[in-house]
Amino acid sequence: MRALRFGQHGGPDVVEMVELPVPVPGPGEVLLRVRAAALNPVDVGIVAIPLPFVPDLRLPAVPGWDVAGTVVAVGAAGNEITFGPGDEVFGLSRFPRLTDGTFAEYTTVPATDLARKPPELSWEQAGAVPLVGLTTLQAFEAIGAFDAVRGMTTGTRLLIEAAAGGVGHVAAQIAKAAGATVIGTASKPRHEFLRSIGVDVPIDYSTTSDVFAAAAPVHGALLSTSANAVKQAVRTVEPGGFVVSISPPITPEDAAIADERGVRHAAILVAADGAGMSRLADLISQGHLRAHVTRAYPLDRAVEAFEQVKSRRTVGKIVLTP
Repeated sequence: MRALRFGQHGGPDVVEMVELPVPVPGPGEVLLRVRAAALNPVDVGIVAIPLPFVPDLRLPAVPGWDVAGTVVAVGAAGNEITFGPGDEVFGLSRFPRLTDGTFAEYTTVPATDLARKPPELSWEQAGAVPLVGLTTLQAFEAIGAFDAVRGMTTGTRLLIEAAAGGVGHVAAQIAKAAGATVIGTASKPRHEFLRSIGVDVPIDYSTTSDVFAAAAPVHGALLSTSANAVKQAVRTVEPGGFVVSISPPITPEDAAIADERGVRHAAILVAADGAGMSRLADLISQGHLRAHVTRAYPLDRAVEAFEQVKSRRTVGKIVLTP
């Protein structure tokens, strides 16, 4: 099979196309014919440098965690696996561990990391959903944003940073479906896109010195840009509200300020979760969520795809199609 592989850390040009044996699924795993796999900033990151949250990485390695594909074979203990040959599935494979990466024609994935692909999704859209969708669900769950008592009720004003990006554009849709008034930051040319996915109040971060003041009152914030944004959020989100960061971490000083003000807070690292993928599939089937794919690249043009993601100028997602 063809696969992308890197043998050393560096820029996108260290990724090369190679021929490898088709992997064999182990106990509890399925072998997938990969149809699409999103290229995320973390994929560019793990090629560039060793990432502290990726354990026991051994080079050379095939990168890639997102996957959508067709089940080809089932490993041992197959009677405990609910998928069979021909089933169309999607998921986040083993994250944050990187063993059999998904930027290949075939890969093995633990069955517990997968859910059935909604039939209305294209392969490219399905491959774009897992990491960003699970990040959103787990971020909101970490601070009880979906709790029946303290939850994201109608009138909750939620600020989402980088709302046109991968996580941001998915989070905006999920929050809107949950009843929130969504405020999203993006450059002015992307405001039409934000409105198309349900953002109520777009804010141009490049011309707004204090987005929290411009968005006030803010009852919740999903952050992904800077330590300064965390500092602003814990000091300005309404008491009883929440702050959740997917990057950077929340410092002890900022956590103490949030606690003093009665603001719930969490910083999260996404984890593979088949049950969460099923929840995302339900949201998709109900018409509440769609992944915007800016462009799909074949494997032999992966360096171009890596460069585009590295630029951090992409609306929605970039996908590889083996």
